Amino acid sequence: MRKEWVFYYDLADLSVAIVDKINFHTARLFYWEDEYGKAESEFKASGINLSGEPTAYTHSNSGYGAMQVTIDPKMQKRVLDAESKVKEHRDKLAEFETWKRSLDHTDDLELELTIEDVNYFGL
Repeated sequence: MRKEWVFYYDLADLSVAIVDKINFHTARLFYWEDEYGKAESEFKASGINLSGEPTAYTHSNSGYGAMQVTIDPKMQKRVLDAESKVKEHRDKLAEFETWKRSLDHTDDLELELTIEDVNYFGL
């Protein structure tokens, strides 16, 4: 039954909610870009370990293995998490900016929204 309910919001209220979403995702994007930069710096400084002998100095029958690069798993997770969050917030920011541009060119009106819409826009 709740899925059938509709709610009425003025365009102005929806516009405010969209600006709030844009501000939220902008702040999160800046945060995660900063986290990614920090993780990348730490990764470059300490997250890479080399083991084995350089392949230029080995022979196929020498018993030495090829050079291996190992990455600190915690650093790898941190970089991958930050990269994922940067993408997530960039995508959401673009999505809400598109909504804002669309509604900026619409006359003032009352909109019929479902509960999913209310949740999506954070109303």
